[in-house]
Amino acid sequence: MADQVGPTDPEAAADSGPDPKLFVANRTTRARDIVPIGPNLIALIVGFTCLMASPTVCLHTLESLWDYAIVEDPVGSFLVLASWDQFLVNSAAGALLFLVIGLILQAWQHRRPFASRWPAVLAFPIAWGLIVPETILRGGTLLSGAVVATAIALVFAVQWGSLVLLRETMD
Repeated sequence: MADQVGPTDPEAAADSGPDPKLFVANRTTRARDIVPIGPNLIALIVGFTCLMASPTVCLHTLESLWDYAIVEDPVGSFLVLASWDQFLVNSAAGALLFLVIGLILQAWQHRRPFASRWPAVLAFPIAWGLIVPETILRGGTLLSGAVVATAIALVFAVQWGSLVLLRETMD
């Protein structure tokens, strides 16, 4: 009797603890179930590619709107004077930042479900609210800040949209 684990009373034995079958039915959640690796890596490549193309698109957009007055704007001159290795480093850093934001959003979406379109929709006002005032404070114009903020938000929306599409396709 000294080596007995549970109570001897059958009524008290029913209240002794959780049913072991319950733990078999509830599978533990793994990180790769919430945040799949494949779609995130492909979305990272898509975001990197779009970020590599975005300075050229921004430059051509600003040139078409301003002609040659773009050189007087610090944001426009940054796009003109940047080299390919700067584009490469900035694109890699931006794509990794978008990947981290995407990982956080996926974990949050698993915990508290929300529509998958909301991060892409909210990217635009957040980017405009962060980048346009900073551009104006640094001597740029409202137009150049709005173009750059729109390009960054659009790249995030493309990366998030490709992630959602791939995640739903691969499930």
